[in-house]
Order: sequence, then C-alpha cells, then structure tokens
Amino acid sequence: MADAVLDAASIPAAVSAAPSPPTRNRRRPIWTTYSEFSANFMSALPRRVNRGRILSRARQRPARSTDGGGGGGVRVLGWAAMSAVDWVLASLAIFAGACAQGSMGFGLGMIAAPFLAMIEPSLIPAPVLIVAMGLAALVAWRERASLDARGLKWAIAGRVPGSALGTYAVVVLPEQTLLVVFAVLILAGVGLSVAGWRVEPTPTTQAGAGALSGFMGSITSVGGPPMALLYQRRSGAELRATLSLFFLFGTTLSVTLLAAAGKLHGRDVGRAGILLGPMVAGFLVARWLAPRLDAGLLRPVLLWVSGAAATVVLLSALW
Repeated sequence: MADAVLDAASIPAAVSAAPSPPTRNRRRPIWTTYSEFSANFMSALPRRVNRGRILSRARQRPARSTDGGGGGGVRVLGWAAMSAVDWVLASLAIFAGACAQGSMGFGLGMIAAPFLAMIEPSLIPAPVLIVAMGLAALVAWRERASLDARGLKWAIAGRVPGSALGTYAVVVLPEQTLLVVFAVLILAGVGLSVAGWRVEPTPTTQAGAGALSGFMGSITSVGGPPMALLYQRRSGAELRATLSLFFLFGTTLSVTLLAAAGKLHGRDVGRAGILLGPMVAGFLVARWLAPRLDAGLLRPVLLWVSGAAATVVLLSALW
C-alpha cells in the first residue's frame, strides 16, 4: 500500500489500545477516516478517532445474498460478500494506485486506501498491506540495479524514531494542528523546490527525510512525499528502487507484527489474493509509463502529486 504509507512502529499501540471513547459531536477531518492505512505503512489513530469504526463497519455489514436473489452479491473465497460493482471499484482503486507507485515510487496508499475504506472497510489494513508489500517488492526488484543502498540504510534508521515520535504526537497534540503542520511543511518543500532550492541526499538529509516520512505517516498515512522530494533530482530508477525498499521494510514489519498480534487471518490473505491481479496489472502498465515520466516529467509529477496530497490534508483539517 506502497506510499504509504503504514508505520510498523505504531502497531503495538494500535493493537493493544483500549476501546476508544465515543465519537465527539463535531465534524472530523475526512483524512482521519483513512488513518488505519498508511504506506509504509501502519499508523496509530489519534485518540479522538474511534479506532474500531472502520473494521466494526465491516463486521456489522449484513452479508449480501449469493444466490442471485439478494442484490447480486458475490462471495470471495467463502469470506467476504461483496457486490460485483464493489469488486470492480476496489480493483480500479488498486490498479490506479499501483500505476502511480510503480512509475514514481509512491502512491498506492494515498490513492487506493481512501476509496477502499468507502467501498469495503474489511479490505484495510491487512489485505492492502499485503498488496503493498508485493508491489514494493516487484518495483524494488525491477529497479534493483539503481538502488541507493547506503541512503536506504540512513532513511530506515531515521524512520523508526520518526514513527515513534509521530505516534506520541497524535496522543498528546491536537489532531488538527498536526495535520496543518504536515500540510504546510510539504507545501513549503514543494514551493522551495519549484523556486530552485536544492537539497542533495546525504546521510543527514536521508535520515531526516526518513524520520519525517515516519512521523507524517503516523499522523496522516501519507509518508511518501518527504522521501520523494529528497530524491526528486535523482534518476527515476534510483528514486523508485530506494523508495520501494524503504516501503517494503515498513510493510513487511507491519504484516509480521499484525500476524504476531493475532490480527492477520486467512480471510485477509484471501482478500489480498483477489487484489493481486489488478496490482500486477497496474505494475505492468507502470513499467511502460515509467520511462515516459523519466524523460523530463517525473520531477513535475512528483511535485504536483506531493502538493496535491498536502492540499487535501490541509483542506480536510480546516473543513
């Protein structure tokens, strides 16, 4: 899932958290609805958000008929009943996210997760984590010759404490403030990049971008832009390879911790299996799209997508 994306360091807190208090009677930023899914990609939700809301909706949703007389429902490997339209929409969301991540290094979580949360909440977080893990592995293998291995180590070293700090921040600081700060930082980075300001990948900046990615992923589920902005002037292959292994680290650890906590079930693997088809299709299309972006379009697209993600978060926080 991966730009996304889900921060492994915060899984224990999210799993062991006590039942959340009743939702307050105020309008919450739309973005927090999707905070269970995050890139790299698992993040803890702010304490004001009902952590069980999305998953409980999936458990409480009445099963759709599978005999052709109750709404055209279809049963996937005997577990989740979804309409054919729902599966088409979910597949399109995964396909679009895989195209984005396979061609520019991040975007699966940012694009697919919000739609999947509305279409079928049971598809997040575990099924999409598995899909994101597979996509990150495919992209990393395809671009393996261009990997910045040294920079990856520094980025991962920074991500762990950044994720922990982000998890702590969502507990003690106002949610709206955190979202606004995130959006302003990313928009400032985009603006400075457009103005010609350059930040080269060095051990210090790589660790800093990794920490910021983990911090922002814990708050908003969008952890890709900090790393993408740092590598925007490098080759497209190097950016995709480094970000993919960066996300693969997070998603693999997230899935492992979910399994250890008893939160990964056979039905999750089955649902992920159904989504692998559109993910692979998106990956194959991205293989054709990536060289075209590398021919002078990748940097503008990265800046546009990063700016758009920050704008959505900012509007969600202020709306």
